[in-house]
Amino acid sequence: MKNTIVKWFNTIIIIILLIFNVIFFVKFLALEKIHENEKITNEKKNEDEKKWFIQNMYLSTHVFSINQEIINEIKSQRVLPCLIYSYTGEECEDCIFEDLELLKKMSNEYNKQRILILPVMNDSKLVNIRLKSDLHSFVYKRLDKTQINLPVRSDGSSTRFFAVLSSSGKVVLPFYPNSINTQKTKIYLKFIFSQYF
Repeated sequence: MKNTIVKWFNTIIIIILLIFNVIFFVKFLALEKIHENEKITNEKKNEDEKKWFIQNMYLSTHVFSINQEIINEIKSQRVLPCLIYSYTGEECEDCIFEDLELLKKMSNEYNKQRILILPVMNDSKLVNIRLKSDLHSFVYKRLDKTQINLPVRSDGSSTRFFAVLSSSGKVVLPFYPNSINTQKTKIYLKFIFSQYF
C-alpha cells in the first residue's frame, strides 16, 4: 500500500514537473519571438534614423539664403526673432500639411505672430487662391525662386525647412523635417519656442 502511494506521489510529481517544463518552454519561445520582433523593429528604426541623420548632415552643409531685400522687408514688418517655415510645391503635399498642422497645434500655446510661412511658388491667381486657403491660420509671404536659395537634397530636389530669423536678420538653426520621424520635428519646435519666444 505504501509503495503504491509513493509510486502515485512520484508519478504526480513527475507529471507536475513535466507540465511546468512545458509551460516554461512555451513562455520561453513566446519571449524569444517577442524579443526577435523588437530587434527587427529597432533595427528598422535605427536604419530610418541613420538615413534621416545622413540626409540632414548633407542638407546642413548646403548653403541656403534668403535675399537681403526680403529679410529687410520682414525685419521692418515683424518682431524678430521669428520662426520661418519654407517649402515649394515640389514636396509631397501630405508632408507639408503635416508640418503645418503640427505648427498650428503648437502655436496655440505660443505667439502665432512669431511664425512666418514662406512658400516658394510662382505668382499666379491660382497659386494665390491656394495659399490663401491653405495658410489662412498663418502669416505668410510668397517668394519666388529668385528670392531664396533653397536647400537641396542629394538627388538635386529642393526640400522644406524650418529656421529662425534672428534679431540681426541672420537665418540660423535650420531644421529639415522628415515624415518618418515627426517626433524630431516636435522636439525642434518645442526647443525653438522655449528658447526664442
